[in-house]
Amino acid sequence: MYKSEYEIKKELCEIGRRIYNDGFVAANDGNFSVKIDDNTYYVTPTGVSKGYMTPDMICKVDGQGNLKEKNGQWKPSSEFKMHLKVYQQRPDVKAVVHAHPPIATSFAIAGIALDKLIMPEAIIFLGAVPIAQYGTPSTMEIPESLEPYLQDYDAVLDALYGNAGTPERIKFEEDAYAYYTGWILRDAIKDAKVSQAELAKRTQTTKSYISRIENGVIIPSVAVFYRMIAALGMTVEIVRPTVVCGYGSTPQNRYLSEPEQVVYGDKK
Repeated sequence: MYKSEYEIKKELCEIGRRIYNDGFVAANDGNFSVKIDDNTYYVTPTGVSKGYMTPDMICKVDGQGNLKEKNGQWKPSSEFKMHLKVYQQRPDVKAVVHAHPPIATSFAIAGIALDKLIMPEAIIFLGAVPIAQYGTPSTMEIPESLEPYLQDYDAVLDALYGNAGTPERIKFEEDAYAYYTGWILRDAIKDAKVSQAELAKRTQTTKSYISRIENGVIIPSVAVFYRMIAALGMTVEIVRPTVVCGYGSTPQNRYLSEPEQVVYGDKK
C-alpha cells in the first residue's frame, strides 16, 4: 500500500511517542528509520526527544546518510550509519528501531544474551537476541559490532525448528500459536471471573474443549473464537497497524492478505 511522505513521517512520530511512553527511551535517546529505496531513507533527528517529534523534524537522507532535502535546524541521527549497515547486509529489512528498553539493557550490561528458548511466543515473535560488542556511539564501531549477527542469526531458529516454510517449522509455529492462544484465553477467563464450565455453556461447547484450548492442545475455530470473545465481554477489532516492519511466516500474518492486526479489548 502506497503512503505519502507526510504519512510516513507522521507514523515515525507515532512510533516515537509509543516508545517514549513505554519507557524504552529517555531524554533524547533512540533513533529509527524507514527505507524507501536504496538511496532514500527517512530517519529521526538528533537532539530531539522521540516522544515529542513532529513530522517536519523527520529527515530525508540518501544511501550515505546525507540530507537529500534541507530540513531547517534538524539533522539526521548520527547513529544512522548503524541503520545503513543493517540495510546493506539485510535487503529484506525495511525499518530499523534503536531503543534502550530497561530490562533488555540490564541483561546486556550483565552480559546475558536473550537467547534461551523459554516461551514459544517469544521464539516466534521475537527470536533470539544476541549481545554485540560495545562500540563508541556515533562511530563505525557500532555497525561493525553488529555485522557478525546480521546475516546468520536467524539461522538459530532454522537449525532448531527447520527453515521457514518447511513442514517442521510450520508445525512448530502452529504449536506455539496454540500455546499463545491458550495463554490469552486463560488470562481473559481469569479477568472475567468465569469458569470453564460457564464459558463452555455460553459458547455451546464443552468444558473439555475449553480446557484443551487453554492448555495449547488445539486452536479454536474462528466461529468459536468469536463466541468466546463475546462471552467474556470483549470485542475484536481489525485495524491497520501504525507501521508494518515486514512480512514473515508467523501465524498471524500468514492468514492476512494485507498488513492488519487483531486487537482484543474489553467492552467500554
